Amino acid sequence: MENPDGTGILTRSPGDLERPSGGPELALWKDICSYIQKANSTLTHIFRSFDRYDSDGVLSKPELRLALIRMGINFTEVQFDGLLRSLDSDRNGMISYVEFATAHRKYKRLVLQDGQSSAHGSSFTNSSQGCSSSHSYTKPTGPAKPPLPTFDLEAALQGIIGQERVKTEIRAFKKGLVLDRNRRDTGRPVWSFTAPHMMMVGNPGTGKTSIARLIAMILKELGVLSKGHLVEVQRADLVAGYVGQTAEKTKNKIEEAKGGVLFVDEAYRLVPSEGTKDFGPEAVDELMSAMNQGDPVMVFAGYEKEMDTFLNSNAGLYRRISKQFHFSDYGAAELAQIFLLEVKRAGFDLDSECTLENLEEVLSRISDEQRAVMNGGISKQLVSEGRRFLDDRLDETETDAEMLFTLTIKDLIQGVEAIIAQWGQRY
Repeated sequence: MENPDGTGILTRSPGDLERPSGGPELALWKDICSYIQKANSTLTHIFRSFDRYDSDGVLSKPELRLALIRMGINFTEVQFDGLLRSLDSDRNGMISYVEFATAHRKYKRLVLQDGQSSAHGSSFTNSSQGCSSSHSYTKPTGPAKPPLPTFDLEAALQGIIGQERVKTEIRAFKKGLVLDRNRRDTGRPVWSFTAPHMMMVGNPGTGKTSIARLIAMILKELGVLSKGHLVEVQRADLVAGYVGQTAEKTKNKIEEAKGGVLFVDEAYRLVPSEGTKDFGPEAVDELMSAMNQGDPVMVFAGYEKEMDTFLNSNAGLYRRISKQFHFSDYGAAELAQIFLLEVKRAGFDLDSECTLENLEEVLSRISDEQRAVMNGGISKQLVSEGRRFLDDRLDETETDAEMLFTLTIKDLIQGVEAIIAQWGQRY
């Protein structure tokens, strides 16, 4: 059935499950249906937040891991790999919404098994014929369910390619927050702590938004933020066309981000060009006023030169922004790794010649100037161009799955040449 929120993602409802006649199976059936009713809304929200970039209805392995971490769920590597195998995904390693919900349900059962002597049977399956359990079911008894594991920063960082300098700074950032918390816990008088506002500087496609999400998770884990969500805005979300409206729009976004992080992308666009007048500075004033409260935490992002202009537009920003992260452009080797993820996300395969070494060589043909403009976006565009050249060499009557889904190194070389030609007039 289709989700009532209109996502179009097929999922399961209690009415889809065949009701057992009684006994342990009935108890298990009731637990599953209760879970679906209570968790479906939250699961849909989390799934959509990670799927919205390509809206293909599936998550890659790194996306799935980050989505589960966002929900406070942290598997070990062995548990996570076992989970992926148990889902029996037939989408080339991609996870659908139903499988995502199953992952969450299996985790809940894992917690019960680890924390109680008597719990659900070790496995069950959902199918069009209903639910079945491979073991008998006993209603959980005994002590309360243990708390969910804390956020695993290292596991999350492993899912992000490149930006090693930023990753090192994120680790140091978390360590400093933990030590500050420990100092306060000693009972000795220390200065009043407020959440740090930040600036992220770098070209597009370098992962600034992903790192901002991790920061929100860190701050929630340490109790600095109550929710840990991220609200992403640009100029159009804050600035209106008439006097008095900008302040109201900005306040609404600030309120929406309370308990989390307000991520202001291309923040420099709030500063009007020399000789022009608009209401951008009014939005900056509202943001600065809220920054004094420390909630939400604000992250301002954009190009390095333009962000210097943003800081210089109001001296108060220097005092309020206490942390800066600088993102470097991706090299060919990193783009090759990102490309592999994009190929999997798109559901395609690569032939044996498409080794990391060969992919790096192909991507190195793109100029540094062009990579600075696109970065990770190059890998996604190369998948699109490679598919176009794959289509060119296939006949419309082709039905062999291997032929339909396998990109060759020649397809990718032609794709890179097309990307270079497309931007040739600029670079």
